Amino acid sequence: PRSTRLEPARLARVRAAAQLLHRPDAARDPAEVARLTAGIQAQDPPAARLSFRSRTRALTAADVDRARTGERSLLRTWLMRKTIHIIPTDDAGWMLPLFEPPIERWSRRRLEQLGMSPATQERALRVIATAIDDGPLTRREAAARVTDAGIALDAQTRLHVVGLAVTSGLALLGPDRGSQPM
Repeated sequence: PRSTRLEPARLARVRAAAQLLHRPDAARDPAEVARLTAGIQAQDPPAARLSFRSRTRALTAADVDRARTGERSLLRTWLMRKTIHIIPTDDAGWMLPLFEPPIERWSRRRLEQLGMSPATQERALRVIATAIDDGPLTRREAAARVTDAGIALDAQTRLHVVGLAVTSGLALLGPDRGSQPM
């Protein structure tokens, strides 16, 4: 196969364009921006909105929020590098099976290392499943329900139990409630 060699200056421009950092006028749909960039890193929701803005001249934070909560064309979930990303909802069907199983296994293994048995993990997941039947919860509220059920959580186990609920397919990260991410 023939390889194409790019000059370093051109390579930088090609990479920036591939990530839409040239802010094309045509990029007007948040789901399309997320698709073209293979997901937007979204640990911090306000920073994620800025990441969309850095890739298009046309989108506002309200456009991104509307796509996430009104249209539901964007999904915020754990993916690459075990970090939260925003992806197009339409891409969840092929992306989640690639990333969730290894993250789920890692969370279960980490919870065991932190002293939480597999039986306790399953009990915590049942508590969360029952709690979300009543409606959306913030991560803090989900953890409180687990604690109220008599399962001790610390900062580490709390993170992994809530993450496990998502990566096992039991729950999803919904719209934020004020400054509290769901």
